[in-house]
Amino acid sequence: MKTLKIESKKDLDKVHTKMIKSIFEMYILWALSKKKMHGYELMKEMTHGQAVHVKIPPATMYPVLNSLTRKGLLGYKKESTGKRKRKVYYTTMKGKAYILMAKKLFFQRGLRKQFFEEMLK
Repeated sequence: MKTLKIESKKDLDKVHTKMIKSIFEMYILWALSKKKMHGYELMKEMTHGQAVHVKIPPATMYPVLNSLTRKGLLGYKKESTGKRKRKVYYTTMKGKAYILMAKKLFFQRGLRKQFFEEMLK
């Protein structure tokens, strides 16, 4: 595991950005493991969903979807709706294994308890 050195506000900002991106990616993987969706539908779900209420612009969403697809964590199927063609995304078996691994690490190493104890101080 890589150790991050935080020696300045700039370092802290980089770590913060990586953490937010990782949480965002994990949410996308989880949401698409529950239901296949196209990008706009996923953005709407995140804006109006029950778990998270965040407005995500297309300029943020689509690069993340493309990145997760390149990594093999997401797949997509092209569908036509009238004149429109959409990519309907889903979590691949590799993506589902990634979710399980992250969950296992979070719970097995006692990180969950430590995380919430620290956050609630």
